[in-house]
Amino acid sequence: MTTDPNPRFDVAALKTRAGETVFARGQAYHRDGHVLILAVESHRVLAEVQGSEDYRVELTGRGASIAGRCTCPAFEDRGFCKHMVATALAANAERDDGDGQQRVCPLDRIREHLKSKDAAELVQLIVSLAEEDSALFARLDLAASALGADDRTLKARLKTAIDRASRTRGYVEYKDAREWAKRVDDWLDSIDDLASGPRASVALEVAEHAIDRIEEALNEVDDSDGSGGELLGRAVAIHVAAAEAAKPDPVSFARSLFARELESDYGAFDGAAMRYANALGEPGLAEYKRLATEAWNGLRRCTLGARAAKITTATAGSWAFLTFWPTATATSRRGSRCAPRICPRPRAISGSRNSAAAWGAMTKPCAGPRRDSGRSRMARRMKGSLISPWEC
Repeated sequence: MTTDPNPRFDVAALKTRAGETVFARGQAYHRDGHVLILAVESHRVLAEVQGSEDYRVELTGRGASIAGRCTCPAFEDRGFCKHMVATALAANAERDDGDGQQRVCPLDRIREHLKSKDAAELVQLIVSLAEEDSALFARLDLAASALGADDRTLKARLKTAIDRASRTRGYVEYKDAREWAKRVDDWLDSIDDLASGPRASVALEVAEHAIDRIEEALNEVDDSDGSGGELLGRAVAIHVAAAEAAKPDPVSFARSLFARELESDYGAFDGAAMRYANALGEPGLAEYKRLATEAWNGLRRCTLGARAAKITTATAGSWAFLTFWPTATATSRRGSRCAPRICPRPRAISGSRNSAAAWGAMTKPCAGPRRDSGRSRMARRMKGSLISPWEC
């Protein structure tokens, strides 16, 4: 095999991206023949790499611009892995088989084979696969149901499926967490299929239900690898897309989002005003600002600091927080010991000041009275929490 003077992926960039150690391991995997290239397309390379298990790798980009993902745990934990290195090197080698001809990949052969079958044969093949693959069965079942079911029936079926998929049946240990997440993620695929189409309103309601169930389940899941958090993030992304397509009443939607931003235990709706700005539009954003200002100004003095901490952290970086903050701070200066103290310059911390984590880092314990007079769920949660978003 000749050496391609213009490889698909730049080897020097690959080594820089992966690091010396990971690159060497990936090079060994390629050299020992552990990579099966499944498809080489203009926008991506798909491969299966044999390791302690078989992993799927997808690479995108060309030259020094290299991105992608791998199904191995190392990619989830640290990013660019040896399997991705091995795939990139194998893709470079696939460009020329020694005779100047591009090799035919397995998916190319499969595609040509399927084209030779008639519709009845293809139906039988897919049904057989669905009998063995629960995820495929779920997607096909939903697609078939969506053709004839009304919105109410479809919502009920999807919510029931999400409930079953997210059920933990006791504490989910680290070794089982990824499988649990995959089970739920398979159903998120089905909701995602609806999010941008004529049934986006169905996806909006079901995605919200999924967010609730995932947050509830995460109390019983060892999410050390972050798969549960990623699952929650994907459910929120589907919810955003569905909201933009469904265009719910902006004022009612703003009220719902604001309540969820304050009450979410896992921060799923943090920065909602910014994230949902396209769906809210000017009327929704104006209502969001009004709610945020009203919530701040309506607090009792002795609980102002605790409540303010939740509001500022929950809306940090969002348009709502940045616009109502001057008014709220002016109100807070009227004498409460718990009121935030304002400094012209924020204390330097790592990370963006527009992130909730950054705002949370710029706080300190309240020294004022803690009578918890409101007895609200929020007051109980925030008792003894952090207050001042600026510290001199």
